[in-house]
Amino acid sequence: MGVHSQGAGEDLDYAHSKLANLLFTAELSRRLQARGSTVTTYCVSPGRVNTNIFGGVPGLLRRPLQVLAGLFFQTPKQGAQTVLTAALAPDLGGQHALYMHGQKEAEPACVAKDAVLAADVWQSSLEVVGLTKNDDERLWPKV
Repeated sequence: MGVHSQGAGEDLDYAHSKLANLLFTAELSRRLQARGSTVTTYCVSPGRVNTNIFGGVPGLLRRPLQVLAGLFFQTPKQGAQTVLTAALAPDLGGQHALYMHGQKEAEPACVAKDAVLAADVWQSSLEVVGLTKNDDERLWPKV
């Protein structure tokens, strides 16, 4: 993909990973539709969820961060509701490359709608798992 944060911190790395998820979902949707499939794709982000995200923080800083997360973040059960809504809500059927944030449909950033970048993310994903473009075409079922 050619995007590296080099010293910009974990927040930028996290944002890049979320962008890659959106782009991959959009490209998967495009490929499915091009093959006549009725499968729909959704990209979901529950928001801030109080998992063990601060478990690796060293020393005295860990406990205050965990307390703040308990106050301001969703519980894991609450966070799971976005995924469940995407999977089970009958009114979402038929939409493609839908982005949901916090149980609601949301508009992704403009860069997440870049078709060329989405194709690049797809190609990079193939390379990461050791597949070629020929493998990609061969693995798609005939619809």
